[in-house]
Amino acid sequence: MASDESPEELPRLSWPQVFRRFWPLTEGRRLAMAGALLAFTLAVVADAIGIELLADLIDGAVEDADLEQFWGPAGIWAGVTLVAAVLTYLGSVLTASAAERFSRRLRAQTHDHLLTLAPEELDRRALGDVLSRVVDDTEDVEHLTVTGVIDAAGSVIAVVIFGVAAWRQSWMLALVVLAAAPVVWLLNGWLTGRTHRLSMSTRVAHGELTSALEQSLTNSALVQAYNARPAERRRLATVSGRLMTARLRQTRLASVQGPLTELVETAGLLAVIGIGVVDIATGDLTVGGLLAFTAYLTFLYPPITALGQLGLTASQFGTSAARLVELLELRPAVLEPPVVDLRPYDPLQRADLVIQGVTVCSPGRPNRLSNVSLRIRPGALVMVTGPSGAGKSTLMELLVRFRDPDHGRVLLAGRDLRDYPLHELRRQVTWLPQEPFMFDETLRENITYGTPEDPGTGAITLAAQDSGAAEFLERLPNGLATQVGQRGRALSGGQRQRVALTRALLRQGSVLVLDEPTTGLDPRTAQNLIGTLRELADEGRTVLLVTHDLALTRHADQVIELSGGRVRRTTLLPDSPTVPIPQLVQPVPGGNASL
Repeated sequence: MASDESPEELPRLSWPQVFRRFWPLTEGRRLAMAGALLAFTLAVVADAIGIELLADLIDGAVEDADLEQFWGPAGIWAGVTLVAAVLTYLGSVLTASAAERFSRRLRAQTHDHLLTLAPEELDRRALGDVLSRVVDDTEDVEHLTVTGVIDAAGSVIAVVIFGVAAWRQSWMLALVVLAAAPVVWLLNGWLTGRTHRLSMSTRVAHGELTSALEQSLTNSALVQAYNARPAERRRLATVSGRLMTARLRQTRLASVQGPLTELVETAGLLAVIGIGVVDIATGDLTVGGLLAFTAYLTFLYPPITALGQLGLTASQFGTSAARLVELLELRPAVLEPPVVDLRPYDPLQRADLVIQGVTVCSPGRPNRLSNVSLRIRPGALVMVTGPSGAGKSTLMELLVRFRDPDHGRVLLAGRDLRDYPLHELRRQVTWLPQEPFMFDETLRENITYGTPEDPGTGAITLAAQDSGAAEFLERLPNGLATQVGQRGRALSGGQRQRVALTRALLRQGSVLVLDEPTTGLDPRTAQNLIGTLRELADEGRTVLLVTHDLALTRHADQVIELSGGRVRRTTLLPDSPTVPIPQLVQPVPGGNASL
């Protein structure tokens, strides 16, 4: 599956734009960044002092062939070099510390933001591409915001210090060296635009490859069962070929830069040596001075080149920043209320659930729900049926606020769901999706997932008995400590369903929403589950169950049939064992349901 954007759709962000956007994330590490820059600056000063000592050593001990003049400057030079090495090490450690903490904070922010998006939004995107942005693009943004800032500032300082020192040795030779700098910068500027386009192509191709691998390996059983390995091999070869082509183009462009820069540097070095020989002959420069100048040149060209490459670096990593910002600017489908209603609410209280004139639009398609109105009293076991695409899952998504209605409102205990803080609402409304989601953890961790506190083995056992999971849990050698594997693959489909049911039954709340909970259960376990749901309803909790199994509807107080996004028919069962029929479900003015 290709990623959703092409290289042309995401403009490159400039370094100042990236800096303004992500600099706040460096809070708490700026002192380390300043310390790193100071350490690198002192290391440059130490290197410059070492080069001066080299000149003195050549002009003194070497020219006079006097070993006595050697030991003093040599010892000081060795000491200065050691100090420079220690300072460089310290600067590198501080830089890495600031960089890694920035990356961790940015990944956490991005991950947290992604979890606020509607599941539908994430499902629409290629997972491999999203992972590539969170992992790889985060590193590039870090380079622009932390490492790159320190490196750029350090390069400027190095150019100034070594440039001044070189100027002191010979201003004429210094001018020759500085004349090469604009050539290097112009060369890199010419390459910047081409680098941006190739960098975006490479990133997109990398995301496609990651996505293809993720889909192929996740569905390996299907691939093998349907003899689809050749097709997967071809698909992987196609996306891998795109990445190879993009990277080769990028490499060819980068390979042009290196030799051209080296040619400029070599020309400058030859000019320095030629002019230096003339200066030595005229007595304007010593041999030690010339060697010192060439040493300065050795230290000077790397930061000059690095500064010349800033445009290339900003272009390449600015592309990654644009991809990451595009994720961070995705608007969540639902938002926290601007003003929190502080009225206390007991999640176990008996609460009405009202769906009032609700319409959910789908651009370019028929409405998912159209003017649906219901009032469900507490203590009701309500079953929702209908053909695929009738709007059943959309109705369930409204109750846990994966989306908000385009028109109308949903109320719980007399309060619009949009007035509840999301964490409070989802503490009150328990959702069991049709697909039993599992993490690669132990059974206990999967069962207690999302519960504020560990409910204890006793409560887990009771919930497992109600869900039908107790029988197979008792047969496992490690019991609740059993690892379920990725997506719960160590368990059968029915076992995964039972574990998910156990998780849902452990949660305390006034509303329980279940989507096809009997899928994968044998008839006896399914009947036991319905009995458990009946007991929960008798205790005052509202239970809504989506099902295609019409045999289960005889246990319900209310059956709602959806069709085409509308309530086609509602049925109140005369032998309802709970609340009197007139109080169970009532029509709401303005709705399309006559209940």
